[in-house]
Amino acid sequence: MRAIRSALVAVLIGSVVAGCGGGEVFYRADPGDVERVPATPRAIAAALLDHLEDEDVAAVGGVEELLPEAGPDGGRVLIATARIADAELSVSVTPEDPATTGAALCGELAEHCRDAVATDAAGDRTPYQVLWQPADRAGSDQGTAGMVLLRGESRVSVTLHGPEIPRGVEWTRLPVGRTVLESILLDPAIAAETLPELVDDGERIDGFVDRAFGL
Repeated sequence: MRAIRSALVAVLIGSVVAGCGGGEVFYRADPGDVERVPATPRAIAAALLDHLEDEDVAAVGGVEELLPEAGPDGGRVLIATARIADAELSVSVTPEDPATTGAALCGELAEHCRDAVATDAAGDRTPYQVLWQPADRAGSDQGTAGMVLLRGESRVSVTLHGPEIPRGVEWTRLPVGRTVLESILLDPAIAAETLPELVDDGERIDGFVDRAFGL
């Protein structure tokens, strides 16, 4: 993964704790009143890569899309993806009605969602939705396992797409563990507005691909 960011020195504001697999898990602290700027796909990718220091990331990409129904001022969808082994790990930030709760956050895949709770490095607990759809249920050779939560007026999702998603919710059989996925989901910089240094970091990602999937 460091080859992807060969010229990049990240400014990490957060804490590192031991993960269940023995590796370290990075949690970014809430920046509080620090200035924020509009995020870009590259900035979201830079934030994602901060959590993947121990992973062999083969490629990184991302896109910005627009939701016409949301209007010109509120329809930005940001997606960033890292390819790991035969799977793609994606994060997305999408405008969402703040009143949306529970499985409704999973949209058309609501029937595949269930309640869960993440605990961060400080011991704070945050409810979210687990999304799990094996390939045979998806009607294709690619399954999906992920997490979704509502942060302010955005739906934040972290998903793994690949052929080896087991039928049951078995995190240990995924290329990225549950604790790491939760740390990504809880990252306050993965948002419509992010930290200026992450925008700069994103511009220095080597080999960034201007697409979200099929890296």
